[in-house]
Amino acid sequence: MNIMCIGDSITAGYGLSSNENWVYLMNKSLDHSFINKGINGDTSTGLLMRFKKDVIDFKSDMCFIMIGINDLMLNTEPEIVIKNIGIIIKDAVNFNITPIIISQPPINRDMAITLWDEYLNYDRILLKQTHLNNLFKDFCSSKDILFIDVFSYFKSICNSENYHSDGIHLNSFGNLALTKFISQEIQSLF
Repeated sequence: MNIMCIGDSITAGYGLSSNENWVYLMNKSLDHSFINKGINGDTSTGLLMRFKKDVIDFKSDMCFIMIGINDLMLNTEPEIVIKNIGIIIKDAVNFNITPIIISQPPINRDMAITLWDEYLNYDRILLKQTHLNNLFKDFCSSKDILFIDVFSYFKSICNSENYHSDGIHLNSFGNLALTKFISQEIQSLF
């Protein structure tokens, strides 16, 4: 089974060696082919533009979609992200590709101010990220699509700053935790 993992730098594994990102770790832990199509800085609009080339033309069986934080940092409203995801989901279903939506881990405000960009309004971004996560839940429920709530999972972990490299991206421990959580959530599919 070919499983395309499409998204931004969190999928790509920003700041990590290639054998530390969650897509690589999924390949090692499950007997399926997980292909990393994460692009640093990508947005839901960018994903929409490359979905045919990166997923449909590849004849994927399944597609994990993890996107949104760059949209929010660029001040795109969560409803626009959902609209773009809706088009992507429709295309996936039309080509018999099983879509799975994975929310992104919450930003760590204090780390991001220090290690990423001190001028972004991270409180506003985190509010929008919470809203986007709720929209993802509602959207996936209404479309009967599997939703993997990474956002809530990482919010529930004590000392979640131990899993971030810069407040936005996950470090190697964060990617291990992400891999374990996703693996548990998809066990029933295989």
